[in-house]
Amino acid sequence: MFAEKSSYNSLEIKKIISLISKYCRSEIGEEAALAVLPARNMDELRTRHEMFTSIEGYREKKGELPWQNGLAPATPMLAEADETGLLTGEELLKIRHLIKLSMEIKDALNKEKDQYPVFSLITKDIRDFTEEIEKLSVIDDDGRLYDSASEKLRNLRDRIKELRESIRRKGHAIINEPSISNMLQEKVMTIRNARYTFLVRPDALNIFPGTVVDRSVSGNSVYMEANSMIRINNEFTSCRNSEIYEEQKILRELTATIQKKIKGILDAEKVIGNIDLLYALSEKKRLDRWSMPQLSPKKLFNFKKARHPLLFDKAVPIDINCGDKFRILVITGPNTGGKTVALKTAGVCVILGWMGFPIPAADGSILGVIDELFADIGDEQSIEQSLSTFSAHVKHVTEILRNLSPNSLVLLDELGAGTDPDEGAALGIALLDWLREKKSLVLATTHHNPIKRFALATPDIETASVEFDLMTLSPTYKILIGIPGRSNALLIAGKLGMPQEIIKRA
Repeated sequence: MFAEKSSYNSLEIKKIISLISKYCRSEIGEEAALAVLPARNMDELRTRHEMFTSIEGYREKKGELPWQNGLAPATPMLAEADETGLLTGEELLKIRHLIKLSMEIKDALNKEKDQYPVFSLITKDIRDFTEEIEKLSVIDDDGRLYDSASEKLRNLRDRIKELRESIRRKGHAIINEPSISNMLQEKVMTIRNARYTFLVRPDALNIFPGTVVDRSVSGNSVYMEANSMIRINNEFTSCRNSEIYEEQKILRELTATIQKKIKGILDAEKVIGNIDLLYALSEKKRLDRWSMPQLSPKKLFNFKKARHPLLFDKAVPIDINCGDKFRILVITGPNTGGKTVALKTAGVCVILGWMGFPIPAADGSILGVIDELFADIGDEQSIEQSLSTFSAHVKHVTEILRNLSPNSLVLLDELGAGTDPDEGAALGIALLDWLREKKSLVLATTHHNPIKRFALATPDIETASVEFDLMTLSPTYKILIGIPGRSNALLIAGKLGMPQEIIKRA
């Protein structure tokens, strides 16, 4: 199914997907959620449904699939590797977590593919990373290379430990030497400029047996290296530099190993993202009482107790359908009565349903073949265009008419509004009649009486209204299909205190 960008914007699909993505356990899953597009055809949609129901079935019977907290997207790290040829130990650790998890997921799903055949489609893109995982095992859980990463690294670190201990002993001896102890501001060694130094009193600078290494900005603190420690400091610095060089050499070799598997790693990342998304959808369905719609080969939809997800607990469930007994539904009633919310709710359910997601509606809802969705809701005009609301509306609707097909769903909000009422109603009637001949599905809202009368008198068109409580002067937001609505302007004006003499004249 295709949905134009402006339809996504007016239906606030990105905002709804963002809410769903909060149930993901990783940034990879969140990115996967935001990248989903509607299925291209019913076969693809059925496959997505099978994947979701199979993962749900696995969770119910086997518990959760293997998971790793703290997953990070591999794409930016692989781009960095391509540019510099060097990844840090922490980055390589993240890639190891990712490819190791992909293999664990593959093993878990393969054990159940006889019961859930669709798992084969998920696991086919996961490579065998046994060799890469083995090579990356030289990195510990903090992203630091083990001493065993190479013989040279082990020898360097052993020598560094020996030197560090020798420096500790020498420093302790200097601090406790009576002739030197009184020259020190603090009886501790401090590393300054990669050298082990002592903080010397200003009045002892000329008699302390050593060399100035660093000073504070004020000059009151002077750090000096004892002459007796120069040789061991030199060796220590040399060994540390050699250690860093050897670590970078090993990390470059590991980075090169990873670069050879870029496509496989990206495929593994995609699978993990989709698994995390399926988990999030399962949680959303369970916690918010969403449902998977039944799929139909017919051109129709029937959503039961559908709720707009951005209204949260304030959403009033509505039953709304189109395509079975009628192809066009015209919703009438007062402004702010819930007509637009009903239109958006249906549109959201169609797009989420065609993404293969659960929808915010009750069990028993049905979703059929819809090849395109077009929505003219609200004002999509830009300042640069400098068009009136009506002109922008006509411009957009004209674009929709050029692209629709018999399997399109068209959402039209406030049909005929924004211009002279008589002309607006006439244009709205002509548009509905043209869409009826094209056999597209249409949901439209209006408050124009001529459009209501046309809908009542024309085959394939049904009317509906949003219920309005005249006692409280507030909408109930319920949709009443088969009952045309009234604006109730005179009754509302009277209840709001308008003089009866004026109302009678009206």
